[in-house]
Amino acid sequence: MNSNKLIRVKSEVSLTKRVLGSLFFLSLAMISLIIFCYTLYHLIESMINHQPVIVFSQSPMYFLGCIPVMFIGFFVVLFSNKINFSSKVFSIKIAGFFLVISFIFPQIMDYIVSSYIKDNHYLYCKKASEHRARYSKKIYTIDKQVCESEIEKRIKRIEG
Repeated sequence: MNSNKLIRVKSEVSLTKRVLGSLFFLSLAMISLIIFCYTLYHLIESMINHQPVIVFSQSPMYFLGCIPVMFIGFFVVLFSNKINFSSKVFSIKIAGFFLVISFIFPQIMDYIVSSYIKDNHYLYCKKASEHRARYSKKIYTIDKQVCESEIEKRIKRIEG
C-alpha cells in the first residue's frame, strides 16, 4: 500500500449543528436586512421630501454586502452534507465579491448624499453629528436655526 496517497474522509455534520448554524446565519441576515432597509428608507424619504433635517449614517450601508454573505452562509451550512467541495469554493468566491461590494456601496452613497446636500444648499451640522471609529452619523440641516435645534437635542440626549 502506498502511504503517499491522500485519503479524503468526508465527515457528516449533524442535523442539529446544521439547523443551529443555519438559524444563526439566517438571523444575522434578517437583522442586517432590517437595519439596512430602515436606514436607507429614511434617508431616501428625507431627501425626496426635502426634510429640514437629513441624517446620513454610513455604517448601516455596509450591511448591503453582508446580507447576501449571510444568506450564502445559511445555505452552505444548511446543505453542507449535500453540496460538493467545488460548490462551497464557488460560494466563498461569491461571498468575497459581496464583501467587496459592502465596502464600496457606502462610499457611493456618501457621494450621492454629498451631491444632494451641495445641490440643495443644506448645511453640515457638525456639533449635532456623531463620529466614533467607523461609525459616523452626519446631520445636515436646511438652515442654522434647525442646526441649533439639533445640537440642543443631542446635548439633551447625552445628558440623559
